[in-house]
Amino acid sequence: MFQFLGFAANFALGASIAFGLPVPDGTWPTSQGNVNFAEVYVVKSGEVFDGGMKTYELSNVTCLGQTESNRTSTAVFDVQPGATLRNVIISTN
Repeated sequence: MFQFLGFAANFALGASIAFGLPVPDGTWPTSQGNVNFAEVYVVKSGEVFDGGMKTYELSNVTCLGQTESNRTSTAVFDVQPGATLRNVIISTN
């Protein structure tokens, strides 16, 4: 079983390299800018939101650290079923 998993991992890595697909290198992406929303941004069903590797945050929210908050009041994005969110960095605030 473990031999098969090793083979599958090596095959996937080799295929990524052969086809020029990106291979994770263990580094975090660099933000390409900051975007502040006044309210939760809704990504509707069927919509693809590509954030362009920018950092997104709500302008009217204060970070509470490890304290739980009302999820809907502090969410930056509301991704509805069937929607796609990609290339975004969610701010720590």
